[in-house]
This record gives sequence, C-alpha cells and structure tokens, in this order.
Amino acid sequence: MSAALPPLAGAKDRLLPASVPVPYFAAALAFHGLAWLSLAAAAEWVPGFAGGLGPPLAALHLVTLGVLAMVAVGASLQLLPVALRAPMPLPVAARAVHLLLVAGVPVLAWGMASGRVLPLSLGGVAVSSGLALFAALAAAALARARGSSLVIAHVWTALACLLALALLGLALLGDFVHGWLPDRAALAAVHLAIATYGFLGLLIMGLSQILVPMFALAPNPPARPGWIALGLAAFGVALAGAGWFLAGAIAGLAAALLHTSLMALVLRRRARRRLGPSFVLIGLGWAMLPASLVLGAGLAFGILPRGFAPIFVLVLVGGWLLSTVLGVLMRILPFLATLHAAKRGRRLMRVEELGDERLLWVQVGAHLSALPMVALGAALNAPALVWMGAMVGAVGAGAFLLFAGLVAWRYYELPPRAGAPAELRERGA
Repeated sequence: MSAALPPLAGAKDRLLPASVPVPYFAAALAFHGLAWLSLAAAAEWVPGFAGGLGPPLAALHLVTLGVLAMVAVGASLQLLPVALRAPMPLPVAARAVHLLLVAGVPVLAWGMASGRVLPLSLGGVAVSSGLALFAALAAAALARARGSSLVIAHVWTALACLLALALLGLALLGDFVHGWLPDRAALAAVHLAIATYGFLGLLIMGLSQILVPMFALAPNPPARPGWIALGLAAFGVALAGAGWFLAGAIAGLAAALLHTSLMALVLRRRARRRLGPSFVLIGLGWAMLPASLVLGAGLAFGILPRGFAPIFVLVLVGGWLLSTVLGVLMRILPFLATLHAAKRGRRLMRVEELGDERLLWVQVGAHLSALPMVALGAALNAPALVWMGAMVGAVGAGAFLLFAGLVAWRYYELPPRAGAPAELRERGA
C-alpha cells in the first residue's frame, strides 16, 4: 500500500507569500558559491584536516548551515501547508528565522576560520536561535497536520535531531573558549552524525516521499518499507549519538539501501520519461548515501586510516546531501514560480520554459568534476588540486545563480492571463 499523501490540487491556495520561502533559496544559492570559494581559499589546510577550528571548518559550515539547512528550512515551511495541509506559519516568524540564519552563518563561519571568540559566540547564538525558532514553528504546524503519517513521523524525528545538534554545536563552540569537554573529538563526531544523517538526512528521506513522485509524475512509494527505513535510520542515528558509530553505520546502511530502492521503484513507475539534470544530481546523492556509510564504518572500525576523514566528509556532505539538495532546488524554483503565477493571475508557462536548462547542465558538470578533484587532492596531499576543484565548483554555483535569476526575471515578465479575474490581473501586473 502506498503512503496516503494528499493531492496537490489547490496547492496555490496554500502557498506562503513568495517573500517567505524564496529568500531562503536565494541565500542558499549565494552561500553555495561562497562555500566553494572558501574551500578554494582553505585548500592548503584541507589535506589531513582532522577537525578543530580553521578555514576548512568554516567552509564546511557554509555548506551545512548556509546551503543545506537554509534549503531544508525554506522547503519545509512551504511544504508543510502545501503537502501536509498543516497550518501556515506566520510569515513574520518565518522571516525572523531567515534573518537569524542569514546574519548568523557568515559570522559563525568567520569565527571558525579566524578562531575569534566574539564572532563564534554571536554567530553560534544567532544560528541556534534561528533553528530553534524554526523547530517551534514546524512543531506547531505538525501538531495539526492532516497529511501522510509517514512523512510527519520523518519530520518529527528530524526536529528532535535538530534540537540535539543545536545543543551539541553550542557545547562545541563553548569548548573552543573554555576547554570544558573531556573528549571534544568524540562529541564533534556525534554532532556531525546527528546533523547530517539525523536532521538533514531524515528530513530529506521524508520530503522525498512527496517530492520525488511529484517531480517524476509517479505513484507514491509503499508505506510499510518506508516505516522500516525510518525505524532503521532513527536507530542508527541513536546508536551514533551514543558513540557506537560502527553499529550506527550498519543500521544506517540498511536504511539507506531500503530508502534508495524505494526511490528507484518510484522512478521505474514514473510517467515522465525525461527527468533532466536535476535527477542526475539526485541519483548521485542516492549513490553517495550508502557510500558515505561504508566509509564511515571503515573509519569507525579502524580499517581506513584517519587521513580518510576529509574524503568521508566530502562524500557525506558534498556527494550525498549537497547533490540531493541542488537537484531538488532545480525543480522547486521553477515549480514555485508556476504556482505563484497561477495564484497571481499571470499567463502560465511550462516549468521547463522558465529557466535555461543549459545552465543547469553546467552546474551538473561542474559538480561532478569538482567533487572528485577535491577528494583526489585531499587523498594525494595536493592543495593545488583541491583549489582547482573548488574553483570548478564555484563556476557551477555561478551558473545555478544565473538560472535562478532567469527564472525570477521571466516570472516577473509574465503578462496577465487572459480571462483571469480583474483583481488578479491588477495584482499580477
């Protein structure tokens, strides 16, 4: 039996104002480019990096907080009312979350790169406050949601992980100043696992139950295997949170293989034959998820040397999470534009006509080239190769920014739709 998701008919009536989710996505695209440029600037520190303050840590958090969390928050705030029929969050509260994240992430990254206490403290408090406010908004909406119980359970579990990772992050930032943690490296590993496999991973798994069938025009995946995958994933995160990383990786690998097989089943049943560049990146993310867990298990078991830690983080954050999020954004941006055009009485275009797909293929090519170059540079202790890969990634980020700008420009240039009510035509003019 498939998960019972509500139809998206009438979704435009449950849209938040465009001024709420769009700034999240715009900020994520800007941080995407900044993260690659920061990685290029940190190239000489990347090989052999094993944690602690420094430019590589700053570049990592520009991705995890500036890109991944920013998209996760923006997409969740919009999808809760649209797909789960939850009450719409107050726009002023959603904008406050955005402001806290946009202001806090660069300050926190600067503190991590420079080791200065004041930006670490200010940035950490701002980001943690923004994430906590988002968790409160999402929890209030979920409490009255009427959609898929499977998706709702994913989001609830992800929110629990979000609160845990925020507390762990503050503890780690405090340790930089006071040195109060007995084993900082172990707590940092727990923080990474809960942030990536917990909050971001569970949220992606849950929202994929909605987004992948919608993008591919396919039936929903079966619900029972989805519940099993969620249980295994949550168990794996709990094990990692207790410090049992090898057992957590094994449970997580089982969850990942089951989840990716469900997504493959959705694609086999799809009505849309041509999936485009977005699913190249989404497919890469599905492949990199189990690969990251295998690498993580190898590090936890001692099979792989500690020098593989940067490659593990690259596969986890860049290969799985960033690839998946960028692929989803490629679909979300023009799709949201068409929904808002319909709501405002503008003439509709096909989703594919709102942007230039060639720019997306540039992004895909750059992403597929940048990741192995950075990984090879880290493995061979070759900072020049890391720098080249990061600059290639920045080129792709620039192409994606141009695509998003083109979507926005074409949306605002759409004329009023013939036959639209007069008040809509005036509002859309």
